[in-house]
Formats: sequence, C-alpha cells, structure tokens
Amino acid sequence: MEFLKGKVSLYKALWLKWRSLKSIPFRKKFFIGYDLKGNTYWEFYLESSQERMRRIVEYRNPAPHYEQSATSQDLPPQCMMWLRRTRPDFPTLEELQGDLIRQQRMKILAAQADERWRQGSLLQNPGLTKEQQERLNIITGGLHNNNSTKPEQEQATKEPNQVKEEKSESPFSTGQANDPIEEAVMKPHRR
Repeated sequence: MEFLKGKVSLYKALWLKWRSLKSIPFRKKFFIGYDLKGNTYWEFYLESSQERMRRIVEYRNPAPHYEQSATSQDLPPQCMMWLRRTRPDFPTLEELQGDLIRQQRMKILAAQADERWRQGSLLQNPGLTKEQQERLNIITGGLHNNNSTKPEQEQATKEPNQVKEEKSESPFSTGQANDPIEEAVMKPHRR
C-alpha cells in the first residue's frame, strides 16, 4: 500500500476491501483493485442480465465534463488489457510498480542511445590518431571525410597521375594489426 500513500485513506481502503467481497448477497458491484494513481476498478452486473460482468474504472480525479477520454487519462496498459478482457486477472500493485520501473529504465537507455547517436559512429570519432584516420580513409576509399585529411584528398584529386605506392609488407597484408581499425577490417594476404 506504500504506492498509494496519500491517494487512498485508511477508511476508504477498508471500505473498498469490504466492497470487494463477492459472498454478500444482492450486491451487484464489486471492487477489483487500484492502479498506482489511485484509480479504482470495478466489476458489476447489469440489472437485466446475469451473464458476463461489466468492467469499469472510476478515476481518482475525473476530468471535468468528460473532456478527456479513457486513454488520455494515462491508464496503465495492464489495466487497459483487463478492462478490454484481453487479460483475465487484474494486475497486482507490484506488477504495476515493476512496469513503471521498466519504463523509467527504458527512458534512461533511450536517452543514452540518443547521446551515443549524437556523438557519431566510430568512423566520425575525433579520438582517432592522424595515422588511424589516414588508414580509415584508405580502407573506406575516401568515403570518410575528416577535417584533418581534406587537404591531402584535395591534393590527390588535383594530381591524378601520381599514384601512392603501398608497402608490400603493410600490417593489412600480413594480418598483424595493432590498432582497432586494422583489426576490424583486414585485407587478404597478397603473394
């Protein structure tokens, strides 16, 4: 009940506990449970039929003049499933609390993922050394444009007749890479 502290008084909790008893004769409306906001959920029979019980929610703070719909009141999904009969049992307060913690954790993880996305990928990481950036440009075929390598690329485009010679014993060709970029993209050994 610590989840509902300040939302449901002790007397109201006792009254609702008494209203949840289904063994009392001639009672048509039964209390089922709370959600974390203090809304109450009920089952009742229509006067004309004793077939299937109807399910309703009574909001703790109802919207004035029914301006807001049930979905805009932010009911927990488990309670909405129970109201729509896609879930047979009403969710417990612990289950609702666990789902709230899961939602908060997902918001934190999404914020961290957004931050990683804003920082860019490994190809755009400014923490690479100049040598690693040059190797990355060779590997990607110049697709990786970094500010430190632009003058070299412009010079290479101005003089197309000059071709850079690759060492035959480069770490790429021998398979002995020492930095993460070389390990990630290895070229086959030439003979």
